[in-house]
Amino acid sequence: MAGDDAFSPVLKVWIYPTDEQLQDDTESNAQVRPPVDISWFNRLMEPASGPLKPADLMPVIAGLTNLLKANYFAEIDRLLKSVKVSDAAPEMLVALLRTTYPARHKLLRHWLKLLRDVRAEFADRHLDGERILRGLI
Repeated sequence: MAGDDAFSPVLKVWIYPTDEQLQDDTESNAQVRPPVDISWFNRLMEPASGPLKPADLMPVIAGLTNLLKANYFAEIDRLLKSVKVSDAAPEMLVALLRTTYPARHKLLRHWLKLLRDVRAEFADRHLDGERILRGLI
């Protein structure tokens, strides 16, 4: 990688690649990601005996937000794919969709399918999905 040497006019020095940048091509350059905490996901899938409070939703929203900040889009997409909408509380489903909405086009292939499934589930439960999901459709 000698061609990666560069002269920095700002520092007025030559910048040489580090040992890590000079790794053999046979070695993987992929970053090792730390394990992802998805303990909050179990809370998402628990059926609710009644309407949920904002405090019930916060662990799910915080967990998703942490994954989004870390750019763990593949992990989020796997979670979206695994949601069983018939088991989850409506509030949890809405929190999941609204929290991931800004990233729906970033490798979240299952976001739109989840939205369709939630709309169908809300219709089965006789909930006003058009009003509840306004802004997502």
